[in-house]
Amino acid sequence: MEVAECSIEVNVMVPPQKPKGPMRIDNITAEGCEACWNTPEDDGGSPILYYIVEKAQGTGESWMPCGRATVPQQEVVVKGLTQDKEYRLRVIAVNAMGASEPLGSVDSFITENPFQTPGAPGQPELKDWDSDHFDMKWAEPRNDGGSRILGYELEARLWKDPSWFKAGEVKMQMEHGLVEGIDLGQGYSIRVRAKNAAGFGPWSIESEQVVCKFKALKPKVKINGPKEIIAREDETVVVVADVPAEPACEDIKWLISNNEVVDDIKSGVTIDNTKAHKSVLQIDAITRKQGGILTCEASNMHGKAKMSIQLTVHGKPSAPEDRLVVSNISSTGCQLNWTASKNSGGLPLEYLVEKYTVASDSWAKQAITSNTELLVNDLEEGKEYEFRVFAENEIGESEALTTPKAIVAKNQYTVSLPPCQPEVTEWNERCMTLKWKAPIDDGGMPVYAYNVEARTTGGEWQVWECLDTPETTAVMQKLQKGQEYQFRVIAINKAGKSDPGHPSRPKVAKETDLLPFIDAKCLRDTTAEVKDRLKFDVPIFGEPAPEVCWMKGEEPIEEDKSISIMNTESHTKIVFNNISKKNAGTYNLVIRNKSGEDKASVTVSVLDRPAAPEGPMKVSIEGTAITLLWKHVKDDGGVPIEHYQLEKIDNEKNSWGACGHTKENTITVPGLPGLTYQFRLSAVNRIGDSDPLVSENISVTEGEDALVRSL
Repeated sequence: MEVAECSIEVNVMVPPQKPKGPMRIDNITAEGCEACWNTPEDDGGSPILYYIVEKAQGTGESWMPCGRATVPQQEVVVKGLTQDKEYRLRVIAVNAMGASEPLGSVDSFITENPFQTPGAPGQPELKDWDSDHFDMKWAEPRNDGGSRILGYELEARLWKDPSWFKAGEVKMQMEHGLVEGIDLGQGYSIRVRAKNAAGFGPWSIESEQVVCKFKALKPKVKINGPKEIIAREDETVVVVADVPAEPACEDIKWLISNNEVVDDIKSGVTIDNTKAHKSVLQIDAITRKQGGILTCEASNMHGKAKMSIQLTVHGKPSAPEDRLVVSNISSTGCQLNWTASKNSGGLPLEYLVEKYTVASDSWAKQAITSNTELLVNDLEEGKEYEFRVFAENEIGESEALTTPKAIVAKNQYTVSLPPCQPEVTEWNERCMTLKWKAPIDDGGMPVYAYNVEARTTGGEWQVWECLDTPETTAVMQKLQKGQEYQFRVIAINKAGKSDPGHPSRPKVAKETDLLPFIDAKCLRDTTAEVKDRLKFDVPIFGEPAPEVCWMKGEEPIEEDKSISIMNTESHTKIVFNNISKKNAGTYNLVIRNKSGEDKASVTVSVLDRPAAPEGPMKVSIEGTAITLLWKHVKDDGGVPIEHYQLEKIDNEKNSWGACGHTKENTITVPGLPGLTYQFRLSAVNRIGDSDPLVSENISVTEGEDALVRSL
């Protein structure tokens, strides 16, 4: 029997053995490490596909994958670890049949860097700026911690706020950077810290205060608050304006209606420009006059700007204007009218009307209205009332406008006042035309008719015409020639007839055109004594009434205290009140009208005391007899000389005494020896004595020869 042999190879595949140790951990950092191992001694009959690396923290058994390496790699870089934590690693080989047992690391390890964080940078300083950022610079840290600087982080805080916020980042080794997220006008403090592979180092010393502002800025003016400021009189108004500008504006001013507001504390105006980029205007006890367009203007080297708002000041209104007129008065009411207030105080107006009852001596509210008129309908007939009106708004009320006098509640119309005195404007022997003026008060109802009454001289009044018209002219018919008439007019309205008006001047019914005529019967030549009163009353005629002119000779007479002239349509009168010698002469009377003229004359003689005797007075002495001789009087005053009156005075008697009279122009009187005489002589007529003629002193000496002296 033959024997045959064959051989077959049997391959049994199973999961591989665990990787061959030891498992080494190298290059440990704060965030990771490197792990390596060897290939398993038995791959389990199937090639190794890859390795799985797992981690567990501390002594725990919660393993989690943290790396993977494909064949032929036998190492892996582990990342994502937490700094300063203790870790353990293990590795598992995987083939087609499954995973091997794990190979653990020899020891656990703690994640930490092999180098330090960098030191603090230098104190930040301002390098550049603008309205939305700072450009800060600093010195690099003196110690980089053994790892190169990777960048910087910047933080900022408001100057008086302890809370920091991230404001910038530099992702390279560059020792300056931008600080952003800041507000214009605010002050900030800045700090910076460096970063290397180990992380961020400590913060630097914080910077000095830096203010966010424009580097170069034309002024901008913004008045805080609404576009219109509304204030009440006597309030304090404060207006704040922000004025951003670089450099800050030094010239900031306020204007109201283009008039500059001056800082004057006495006037209650204060302007505060002490704070940069801000101006504050304060007006104490503001008045209505200070309202208007309020403007703030500012300028610097880059330009100027301004902003305006409306400043409205409300106050009490002014009193209603003009007069408080009361009209349409009746027994139960009246109409009130006034003119609106010129100054409303800047607010809507209403008017308060009050009523004063004279009988009760009290004011009471009548009504409130927005109109400038009011119908009052609650009056009691026969009572007296006054009214007043106040303008009022929400601030207060004005002074009162009051009626000038009280009114009586009664029907609004009565009979009218009498018409004015009528005037005869045209006439003839049969009719006359009258004109008159309507009554100054028609009693509240129009005059619609007139009655004209007439009377002759000494007669009774009777109705002559009834006129059914308000016309103020009428023709009076059926007059009797030569009669003198007067007329008066009565007005008629709805209330009845008025009282008669004043009568017209008397007028004679006669022709319109009549030649002037002087009735000269009373113009007789007249002789009057001095100081007498002499009158000539001369009737004159003519139509139209003539003009009258009295003349002495050819010269018109001018009236004075001694002469007065009075003229009417029918007479002319000249009166010498205290006639004197100068009034003697011929007087001519001339009257004229459009139809012609007439003349008459009269001679007036005036009797007066004589003129003084004429000198010189001749004196002759024979013994004790003194003979006087003089010339006759030239002017005897119009009356014959009755005699000459002689008076004497001597050196023993100091008074004048009569010593004789004569009709001749010479007289002899006795004297006493040893006396000295003086004589005065007057001419006498029945009117009186003339002024005296006085001699010189005459001395009488016994036995002296006759002397003749002339004076």
